[in-house]
Amino acid sequence: AGDNLAAASAELLLPLSSPLSVAGHLGVKLFADRAAVYAAGERLADQRFAWGYGGGVFFNATVFSLSLDLGWRDGRGTPNAHLALGVQLGR
Repeated sequence: AGDNLAAASAELLLPLSSPLSVAGHLGVKLFADRAAVYAAGERLADQRFAWGYGGGVFFNATVFSLSLDLGWRDGRGTPNAHLALGVQLGR
C-alpha cells in the first residue's frame, strides 16, 4: 500500500448540444492521467509513473449529471468502466 500519491490529469470536454438547451447539455470527453503511488520515505524521482487514458459521454441537466467513461491503464487491453450520477445543489 502506498502512503503518497503524485498525479496529473487532463480532460477535454466537447459539447454536442447547445449550452442554451433547457433540457440539458450532452457531450463527449477525452482524458489522460499519469500517476505514481509510493511508500513513505521513498523518493518521488525513483518511482514508476503509470498512464491512463480514455473517453466518455456526459449529460448535465438542471439538478443532476450523468456520465459514463471507459479508461485503459498503461495500454492494457481490457477497459475499466466508470458510471457517475450526481446531484447539483446550486451554481
